[in-house]
Amino acid sequence: MTPTDPFAWLDDALRQEILAALHPGESLQSFVTAAAQRQLAHRRCRREFLSRAIASSANAQQSGHYIPAGDVLARLEGILQSAANPLRPER
Repeated sequence: MTPTDPFAWLDDALRQEILAALHPGESLQSFVTAAAQRQLAHRRCRREFLSRAIASSANAQQSGHYIPAGDVLARLEGILQSAANPLRPER
């Protein structure tokens, strides 16, 4: 970064595309800041989701209330096949 251009690190083609997409009154700085904030929020949510999923999986296995993924997928596949062929009688 330079004092005259704090966004010198941006690839020129990317910079031009961003500038062309700015809304009236929006600055490059506000655009980049908003994009960084959205990305951070997304990563935070993903990290929290994965943490909860891992804890839930460990809890389910320890408690014995656990359905193997293969069983769930087989059941879902059956539901999808029934929905794709509504006139086909179930067996």
